[in-house]
Amino acid sequence: MSLNIPLQAHEHFRAAAGTLCRLASAPLYSPSMSRQERPSSRPPNPLLVFAWVAAVVGLASLWRRLPVDDAYITFRYAQNLASGTGLVFNPGELVLGTTSPLWAIVLAVCSVVGLNIEWTALVLGALCFAACAALFFVLLTRDLKGWQWLVWGAAIALYYPLSIVTFSGMETAAYSLAVAAGLFQLSRGRAISGAALGAAATLLRPDGALVIIAGTIASAQLSGRARLKALAAYVAILVPFLQESFSAYGAILPHSVEAKRLLYAVPVWKNALFFLEALSQEPIDAALLCCGAAGLFFAARHRDLRPFALWGALYGGGIVASGIKPIFFWYFGPLWLLFLTVGVEGLRRQLLASSRELPSRPAPALAAAALCAVSIDIVKRAPGLDAAEAREAAYREALPALQKSIAPADTVLMSEIGILGAGLPEVKVLDAAGLVSPGISEIIREEEQKRGGSFEIGEGCAWLPAILERYQPEWILGVRDQLGISKEPGRPKAAAQYEVVAEWQPQVFGGLVLLKRAPSAQQ
Repeated sequence: MSLNIPLQAHEHFRAAAGTLCRLASAPLYSPSMSRQERPSSRPPNPLLVFAWVAAVVGLASLWRRLPVDDAYITFRYAQNLASGTGLVFNPGELVLGTTSPLWAIVLAVCSVVGLNIEWTALVLGALCFAACAALFFVLLTRDLKGWQWLVWGAAIALYYPLSIVTFSGMETAAYSLAVAAGLFQLSRGRAISGAALGAAATLLRPDGALVIIAGTIASAQLSGRARLKALAAYVAILVPFLQESFSAYGAILPHSVEAKRLLYAVPVWKNALFFLEALSQEPIDAALLCCGAAGLFFAARHRDLRPFALWGALYGGGIVASGIKPIFFWYFGPLWLLFLTVGVEGLRRQLLASSRELPSRPAPALAAAALCAVSIDIVKRAPGLDAAEAREAAYREALPALQKSIAPADTVLMSEIGILGAGLPEVKVLDAAGLVSPGISEIIREEEQKRGGSFEIGEGCAWLPAILERYQPEWILGVRDQLGISKEPGRPKAAAQYEVVAEWQPQVFGGLVLLKRAPSAQQ
């Protein structure tokens, strides 16, 4: 599978630009909306919007400048696609191990024109985040003066978890923008453009399908015929991609979804507790969860905010109902942004409606309070590297030595395949988690059946002996605790056939260790 850009592409881009111009010139609200639900009719000052976006991008870059490990999985898919190998992780193995094929395609196109994939992902993430937040502020918030926009924007940009997500290199910011823009278009009665953005959100993440569901159900501006039109357009856009996915990979959903379900399966009731715990790790997170949830409840009373509130409920409920333990922080990025925009706007409108003595003060008061709380929080959380960042630093430190030691034709079993896999692009990678290795997923399933239950994350790679027995890779590369090598009194019998070649930063998760299959074991 390789990129094949037709010569007539400029005509399609010209048509798309014309469509965007028509959308931009369309009215922001329907005449049937109440006066309270209509955004301000005064257009925003372009210089103010530019300054606000620049402030968001600049402030958000303070806490994270390097992509997270999982982002490099998609980067390797993008590298292979750009080189003509296809949308694959290992050349010749048709496995869709990224849940964001559209993000991989976008990065591949950028690579073809000479842009660095890592920095392109960071810049696009920052721009998408700024555009998404600006969309909420300009279109959904009324009666805000210029300084209030800047204060509120600074509070959003400085919120530590959200800024980390933005500069993670993941598709989260682009996904959030597609969700917000799609819901906005559907809430304004624009079926085709809303369906197209919903399809884009779905290709960025499978749960992007919630956009078309929430938008068609909750939009008061869509007639019955328009709802059917939106659904038909959504299906028509997605069908070719789904057909190609099934033809190439033998499945519609990415294999990584099933792999995560095997590894992180928990009962729904327990998953709900994990969900609440993940959203309330710090006092400010707990406060945001409570205020945001209450704000979404009030937002559901307003027709222009109702699709966003319904989407938030479906998205959060979907995470819980999936039965997959939400250990990945980027799952919560769209919810955090929703709480800080639509949730706070719902609270503001409720305060305005319930108190005649506060005609316009809730907005600046809420903005100032949010900025103060966020500023106190970042002083506590921002300094230093967290555990994941320290582990990723060890991966980057080890790459030069690994590139000299491991031959391109070798097979390497890895505990994490992002940075290490992208840094060794010609090496065949076996993923201990099974995200890009369906055979290992089968091993995990067999071991869980023998065990009578799923594995706990803290147990390490308890299925390591079965992997080594079946595949016999030349190298093992990963963190000791993740591989489970240090979890037993002695190394597993299969692992005993390997010798330690090098080790980096042993204080980080037991250390990153490289093991080579012993010559006696190869005979």
